[in-house]
Amino acid sequence: MISSATRPEAYDLASLIGRGLMFGRKQPIVIRMLDLPHKTPKLKALVNELMDSAELPLEDIVAITDPDIAFRDIDVAIMLDTVEFGESLSETERQKQCLKIYKGHAEFLEKHGKQTIKIAKKLEVPVETVKNVVVWGKAGPFAYIDMMHSNIQMENGKTTSAVELMKNDHWIKHTFIPHLREKCSENMPADAVAILKAKAIVEHVHDLWLGTCEDWTSMVVYSNGEYGVAKDIFFGYPVTIPQPRGNPEIITHLPFADWAVLEFERSAQELVCEKERLVKLCEGTGSE
Repeated sequence: MISSATRPEAYDLASLIGRGLMFGRKQPIVIRMLDLPHKTPKLKALVNELMDSAELPLEDIVAITDPDIAFRDIDVAIMLDTVEFGESLSETERQKQCLKIYKGHAEFLEKHGKQTIKIAKKLEVPVETVKNVVVWGKAGPFAYIDMMHSNIQMENGKTTSAVELMKNDHWIKHTFIPHLREKCSENMPADAVAILKAKAIVEHVHDLWLGTCEDWTSMVVYSNGEYGVAKDIFFGYPVTIPQPRGNPEIITHLPFADWAVLEFERSAQELVCEKERLVKLCEGTGSE
């Protein structure tokens, strides 16, 4: 099920799912596209366009405006709902509106849910050969993007440390990390980043559904205090998913470069502060 299914990234997302890139090419797929009733004409047009170009493993796409139906017995919920930044909308007000949306979704999930790439460019190698880059915390201005443990799959089949290949800490600290933080923080038009969001969602759910084998991936998961991060927050960690549809397992005991410790701590503290702000909103005590 995809909610807010008339958003720009929803078309690309449904297309990629329908081609088997999320769940594999042997898994039959039915996609439910959910949006508000007043968006029915656009939603139906989107579904018709997708069905016109459909191929296996996609079996059907259904336009739905009733969440009571959309959430029933689904295997995966991809919720694209958001409130865009605007000049007249404060961050607190935006979070309040998002809270209202996702509180409603949570109720339907509870009711119906089943119980059951800049490194490659710098080194002039294909993106898919770069492995084990970690995004600690969450995407944004305080994210710590860690390539200390990343490696490159060479043409001869061997892997080589990206840091050793690069031999340029200055570029990592002063070009690579600032560039990615800036890109994460840009308020870009939704159309401009739709395919990027869609591909990121597909790759994320693909790993959750099919597992990661021995590769790592970065996922925001529940913290139990790993690496000294506060408990009871959701934090970006390096994880593996050994079994299909298994739980992510955090890679522990990774060392940090000396200069990176402060970057990591800043990222962790920012999420603690954000949790405190959101708890106040949930309790009705948040302020502008």
